[in-house]
Amino acid sequence: LLLARRHAESQRQLSHMSYFDTLTSFYNRNRYIEDTNALAYTGRPVGIAYLDVNGLKDINDQYGHEYGDKVLVECARRMRLVFMGADFYRIGGDEFVIICPDVEEAEFRDIIQKLKDTFNREECKAAVGYEWTHSCRNLKAIIRSADQKMYEDKEQFYQQHAEAGRYRH
Repeated sequence: LLLARRHAESQRQLSHMSYFDTLTSFYNRNRYIEDTNALAYTGRPVGIAYLDVNGLKDINDQYGHEYGDKVLVECARRMRLVFMGADFYRIGGDEFVIICPDVEEAEFRDIIQKLKDTFNREECKAAVGYEWTHSCRNLKAIIRSADQKMYEDKEQFYQQHAEAGRYRH
């Protein structure tokens, strides 16, 4: 009986780890792929926010990875405060996607402005790209567009913060 309980708990933990990021408690890349594939055929309105934490490599180099992890956790906390009823994904080391199904365009743009304001202060800075569409039938193109806008925002950050000494794309 004890062995069966341990096995069941191990299975539950493995299932959780296959869909959740342990650091931020956001969904991970596996879940992101499944969810975007499912959402792509619904035709629902959707807002996509694509974020990349600015300067994380410098933070990790200067203060250590443990501190860098704290910055990522703080960034995740801020995303949750701004967006209600959205799905949050950590799809890479410092890359995040927020999917807001069934949101009106004006409301989504207001939320994006709050998000940008949140990430223009203190040590938690992020490049933000976004896109809204009335129908997510071409979701991959919408996500690519949000990703491209994020890179444009990131380039602008590094041009204004030459001390970081880098811009990579």
